[in-house]
This record gives sequence, C-alpha cells and structure tokens, in this order.
Amino acid sequence: MDFEKALENLKTVKLTGGIFGKTSLVLLVLSICATAVSIKVDVWWVQLALMLPMMGIVFYTLKRCLDFAEKNPYAAIMDGAELLVHERIVHGRKGQENLPEFPLSVDHEFPALPQQEVDAPDPLPLPPPNIRNKGAV
Repeated sequence: MDFEKALENLKTVKLTGGIFGKTSLVLLVLSICATAVSIKVDVWWVQLALMLPMMGIVFYTLKRCLDFAEKNPYAAIMDGAELLVHERIVHGRKGQENLPEFPLSVDHEFPALPQQEVDAPDPLPLPPPNIRNKGAV
C-alpha cells in the first residue's frame, strides 16, 4: 500500500468549518492513528482492543454530530465569522438594520431601603477567630 499517494489524496479533501467539520477531522486523524498502531502490532487481541472501541467512539460521535446538525444546521457547518455574518443577514431580514448592541455594563439603581433600616445602628462586629472559640474548649 502506498501511503504517500493516500496522504496526497487526503490533502485534497476540504472539510468545512463549524463543529461538524472540525469533529470529523479529529475523528479521521484518530482513526488513522489507531489503524497505524494496530498495523504495527502483530498480536490480534491488541488490534481488536484498539479497533472496537475506536469504531464505537466514531459511531457515537458522528451520531451526536448529526443530531446537533439537525437542531443547529448553521452552527454545525459555519465558523464563527461566517455564522455572525449569517445571523446579521437573518436579523436584517426581520427589519433590523444592525444586530442590537448591548452596553458593557448594566446601568441600574440600588434597591430602596426602608428608613427604619437606614436609622438602625450597625450590628456589632464579630470577634477574631482565635477569640471566638475559647469558651468552647
């Protein structure tokens, strides 16, 4: 088997961004690594112990990715900047020119205190910890 040719063909594969593309790339590399290790090891049960969990992980992760892609199709295939541009287009169609900008801090007033609490004396401070427990000894 010619690995150089296989790797050359692998370079032409273009996975899109987003969670689905990145997860697929990680699973592909993980599968190639497990396959390379199992080829080098001549013991059949080590090969089986590597490949069975690998297949389980790949199938489970792909199922989770497909479920996520069904619920959030744009987040699954788009990267951050592309997703933001798409969201701007969606909000623009709804009659909003720009995405709403939120202030950096929340402006609010302190809650009103009853006058009785304002006039009440402050409670006594607690004694330091080394004096607090001397009576319990």
